[in-house]
Amino acid sequence: MIHLLFGLFFGALLAWLIFFLRQRQLRLKWWQWVLVLILAVYILFVLELIISFLEEGVLRGALVIGIIFGFVGLVGSVLVWRCFISSSKKSLREVAKSKSSEFRSSSPNPSESLDKGEKI
Repeated sequence: MIHLLFGLFFGALLAWLIFFLRQRQLRLKWWQWVLVLILAVYILFVLELIISFLEEGVLRGALVIGIIFGFVGLVGSVLVWRCFISSSKKSLREVAKSKSSEFRSSSPNPSESLDKGEKI
């Protein structure tokens, strides 16, 4: 039963990720999706390891495995998230630059329309 709950949780997490990315209008490249998939499989693997150790009655083993592999998964998650954020900030800056340059080119220069001696 617990395995079904983990599957439902990760399915909901994946649906939230897709909704979050569409809401923010972020596009992930194919290799970023591969990283997300590898990280999700790794986290599921760690959780299944912990559950199997707990079902065997080895509490200390579950704790040690959870701490070691969980820390590695946490560091990997942070690195992948930072990679996504930095690439999305770069793309947002590029979009903002292109929009501001379009705005500047389409707006008339206020100094040209003013007579000499008038102040802005």
